[in-house]
Order: sequence, then C-alpha cells, then structure tokens
Amino acid sequence: MHLRDDHFDVTTLAEGSRLTPRSVAAHTLYENADPYRVAEPSGTLDTSDATYEAIDERTVRARGARFVPADGYSNKLEGAELVGYQTVIVGGVRDQVVIRRLPDLIPFAKKYFADKILDVFDGAVNPGDVDIDFRLYGDGAVLATAEPEPLHPRELGVLITVTAPDQATAHAVATFVAHAGSHLPIPEYDGLVSTLAYPYSPPETDRGPLYRFTLHHVVTGVGPTELFRTTTEEL
Repeated sequence: MHLRDDHFDVTTLAEGSRLTPRSVAAHTLYENADPYRVAEPSGTLDTSDATYEAIDERTVRARGARFVPADGYSNKLEGAELVGYQTVIVGGVRDQVVIRRLPDLIPFAKKYFADKILDVFDGAVNPGDVDIDFRLYGDGAVLATAEPEPLHPRELGVLITVTAPDQATAHAVATFVAHAGSHLPIPEYDGLVSTLAYPYSPPETDRGPLYRFTLHHVVTGVGPTELFRTTTEEL
C-alpha cells in the first residue's frame, strides 16, 4: 500500500492475481455495522464520498473518505472464554434409504449416546456436559431452516463434532460415537448394516480447545493506554 496526502493505492502482492475496486470497497463491510461510518477509537471514518478506481489489473486507488474526530477517546474490548475441547469425525453416505432415515436416526442416536456416556464412564461424566452435534452437508448444513427450498441429496457429507470439558473425554466419546454411528439401525434393512463411511482410520480427529466470544464492548472516558497499564514487575 502507498499512502499519499489525498489518496492511497492498494496493490496485490501475489503474481498473477487481480485486484478490483469492488474487492477494496467491500473491506468496509468487514466487522462493521455501517460500511459508510467505520468507528475507530479516536473517531469515525466517513466513506460516504469515497471512490475506488482501478489503476491497473493489480492496483486500486481509494480517495474521498474523511476522518471525523470523536469528542473523546474510546477503547474496544474483546474477550473469549474456554468452552471445552473438541474431537471431530468426518463421514459420508450415499444410500438413499439411510439418507431418508437420518432425520429420525440422529435424535435416536443422541439419546443412545447419552445413555452410553453414563455407562462407559460409570456416572463420572454428566451427559449434559458433552455436546454431540451432527451437520449434514448437502442437506441444509449451511442455511438450516433458512434453506429456500427442500433439498434432495444423492449423497451427504456428515460432520460429527463432540465437545466435552477435556480432550480425553471428547476423544473417548467420539470413539464410540464413530463406531455406533457407522451401524445405526435401519428399519428397512435386516441385521447389522453400514450407514456411514469414514475416509480415515481411526476416524476421530482432535481439534483441541474451543473458545467463544464473551466480551465485545466499547469503553469511553479513557486514554489510549489506560486500560493496558504495565509495571516493571509485571514485565
């Protein structure tokens, strides 16, 4: 990026790639409530009159935005907390009978897994502390209830995510979830059948710790460094 008095030029670094005015302008949408008023600690960047001009295939020139100083300085605080630890299982299914049955089988399986947790851990692990989530890619895993029309998948990708208070528990639960999940009972079939196919063996992959946002606030009435005081002893 090259900064000048009344504009700046952005150039992509990758050889063979392109940069367009739209892609540069779209950056004002990133984590902003209003793309025309981008709030910063010391004021607001007003992009209402900003223009974005292609200089060449790899460079875009932006000009016309103005900075409106705030009445007082502010700081944004963000924080996260540990939710638990995750182990994931990736599988797939193409059998149309199994695909039709999965919406009924998944609630059944979750109840079975909750009982299994009590049995395997001899009551030491509360099933309520373990989350077992199924996402069916190809059948509304992304949009869920917002899916505009019914889908009729020929095959499904199945992502099973186990979240538990510690990694060992998540992995142990995922082990019997993967085994039972590959042999769910299908009323149309007799005997022990295979329902999910796994591309890896063993199918369990530990993801490690999971965090979630718990703090997202703006603090006013402070200076640029007042929230981040350090002392020689702390350093």
